[in-house]
Amino acid sequence: MSTIPCPISGCGRPTRGATICGACEADLERALTAVPWLVAQLDLVLSRQTRTGSSGGARSAETSLPYAPHASEASRVLASTLTAWVDELRPAEPRRIGPLCERCTHASCRLMRPLAGRTASACAVWLRARVDRIVRLPVAEELWDEITAAVWAAQRLVDRPPERRYVGQCGAGLDDGTDCDVDLYARPDAAAVTCPECGTRWDVRWRRRRLLEAAEDTLATAADLARALTGLGHEVTPEMIRGYGHRGQIVPHGRDGRGRPLYRLADVADAVAAAAARRAERSA
Repeated sequence: MSTIPCPISGCGRPTRGATICGACEADLERALTAVPWLVAQLDLVLSRQTRTGSSGGARSAETSLPYAPHASEASRVLASTLTAWVDELRPAEPRRIGPLCERCTHASCRLMRPLAGRTASACAVWLRARVDRIVRLPVAEELWDEITAAVWAAQRLVDRPPERRYVGQCGAGLDDGTDCDVDLYARPDAAAVTCPECGTRWDVRWRRRRLLEAAEDTLATAADLARALTGLGHEVTPEMIRGYGHRGQIVPHGRDGRGRPLYRLADVADAVAAAAARRAERSA
């Protein structure tokens, strides 16, 4: 039995015969199980029937409106990610012959029944029924990266206010001649952050630009870059980055040990900014 470490970033548990480990398989199952509920919640946000605001304090209609564009994008990414993976895996599905109920809960019928309308929920159910086989495929890591990223992006919108994100060490000069080394965290929509140790107030956008400039030549996979750039205030998924690559908007700079293309962080950030500018121009 294989004891190769799980390739999922930050994991490393033994895979025991599969491409990814049992814990990451459970994460994938939970993500797919959550999709129908998430789709319904995103629809509610889009129709402004929910109130999404910061914790503690009144939730007014005004606080929900800025979330609608993000909910629309999260819903689109979720649906396109799931349907793309169904399209990828379905041709290899063995053909099944036998009685088929139109509506039932039989496991065999769920496997044979066509995908109704190719909705995000239907695709999630289809994939969920095949997780035990998916985790043994060579594409399991890539599938895990894309689906969990899309699901977690949607969950951030409907479950709770955005989390605080790292914006670097303070770095302010202190009276003793040293620099303050306290790590600073800010909400994604924060304009400024104050160091809890020395009281220095910093512009968040400036700090994120500095972090981005320091890491602009970093080469990494689409999944790792998506996590890094999201932490720096750019909402991007692995699927979006791979799409930029397929369309020639970014070019790979070599490949990692598993054959995955490596992209330059600054190139991806520029592609994200250009896409946002085009969306803004169309909606103007």
